[in-house]
Amino acid sequence: LNANLRGVMESTNESVYAVDTSFRYLMFNHNHKRIMKLLYQADIKVGDYKLDFLKNTEDRKWVKAEIRKAMNGTVFVSEHFISYPKFAGYIQTTFNPIRDESNKIKGVAVFVKDVTERKRFEEIIQSINANMKAVLESTADGILAIDRNYRYTMFNQSHANAMKRLFGKDIKPGDNLLKVLPANLSRVAKAEVSKVFNGQQFSTTIQIDKKSIMDTSYNPIHDERREIIGAAVFISDITDKKKIEEKMKSLNEEQTKQNEQMATQEEELKAALEELSERNFELDQLMYKTSH
Repeated sequence: LNANLRGVMESTNESVYAVDTSFRYLMFNHNHKRIMKLLYQADIKVGDYKLDFLKNTEDRKWVKAEIRKAMNGTVFVSEHFISYPKFAGYIQTTFNPIRDESNKIKGVAVFVKDVTERKRFEEIIQSINANMKAVLESTADGILAIDRNYRYTMFNQSHANAMKRLFGKDIKPGDNLLKVLPANLSRVAKAEVSKVFNGQQFSTTIQIDKKSIMDTSYNPIHDERREIIGAAVFISDITDKKKIEEKMKSLNEEQTKQNEQMATQEEELKAALEELSERNFELDQLMYKTSH
């Protein structure tokens, strides 16, 4: 058993060690011994007092406090940033109480993992998400995403405001879109989104009520295997645009009608002038004949 345990401990890249209730080493793997030498210039051995090697360091306080917490029976994970000449980064530490046959705690097993790269990628992802959120919130268009169960996975404030204004609904992630919408719109939404789940990408215009007209674009959301896992919907309120278009159409029709009337009047005027010209000619001829 000890040989198997030692094999497991030495096969991991984590720093693994165990201390008794007096903070003295019960065991450790080669990686932990290397780390203690690298960071604290300590040549450790079983039976050594763990905290002696952390004197005058910022780590001593939290290591002591967290091992004591584990000695009270708590299993937990913590993260800390540490900075030394030969290493600066984030570590994730897992604490597990060690119990004897009578279930009494006789020490703590500690697993320490370098998570600097993970934290760096998390910060990159957070930055990307923050930028994406800024973009989403910078538009007056409503933007939302739902999973294959029609549940909201995200939406911007413009969409939330529209749902409150149009339907009196305060939405939150996880809400079912089909249950939030009125029955008539729910049926339309289900039919349209079903097309998206089949891989279609399209746009449509829908009349929400007597006043509101929305231009809606639907796009599938794929996972890394190109399987469709949801739908993204972009909604533009084109009510004012439609009003302007209708007004322009009405004005154009009125202008066309006026142009036609003017053309008719021009033809009538032209005909009247021609008739007047003919009569003037006849009058001139009459006067000429009379005078001779």
